[in-house]
Amino acid sequence: PFLIFAVVLAIAPVPGIPPKKPTAKFPSPWATSSAFERCLEPATPSETTHDKSETIPAKIAIVKASGIRVLINAKSNKKEQDIIMVPDPGYASYSQFIQASGGHAYPIPLLKENNYMPDMDEVMNQLKAEGFDSNKVKAIVVNYPNNPLGISATKEYLQSVVDFCKKHEILLMSDAAYCDLYFSEDEKPFSILELEGAKDIAIEFFSLSKPYALTGWRLG
Repeated sequence: PFLIFAVVLAIAPVPGIPPKKPTAKFPSPWATSSAFERCLEPATPSETTHDKSETIPAKIAIVKASGIRVLINAKSNKKEQDIIMVPDPGYASYSQFIQASGGHAYPIPLLKENNYMPDMDEVMNQLKAEGFDSNKVKAIVVNYPNNPLGISATKEYLQSVVDFCKKHEILLMSDAAYCDLYFSEDEKPFSILELEGAKDIAIEFFSLSKPYALTGWRLG
């Protein structure tokens, strides 16, 4: 779905939706990309979170299609490529799509040793130690509940990720495809947009196929 949506977004305007600038102060090329601007539009007061009883304020931008492709200036030299950090292990299409777009998918290690919630400062330091330019990091993808591990993260941890992204002016992309799948109300997943400051720096994806057992089906 990321690939299909992004190709459509990159080659054609969205009918009836005038370009709108994102509110976060992202560095170039985000702030100047008309394609990225087209993937945002104001939400209406009736827009809701995954829990249909909770409303989202109208000022939130609702993502109409994937903007991953327009974040990347394609390069052939690995060290010069724009970087999007992705969970490892994670949904295979993250890395495949980034690589196909001429970017570098840098792995965020989800390990038992870090309780599957890695310290992003340590990840960034490791990236720089490997010779990559931290200024090339355009976005971070988080996926909780995670595919394939099935693990979740605490609000305290994801708040630290939001704060990290705000500090470095990095776009945070939350893949919440599995947020409706849980065993206990005490462990019910939450939206990244519930966290303080997240609405300034984060976008969130959802999926039709996972909660309704339609994996493999496509809308078009």
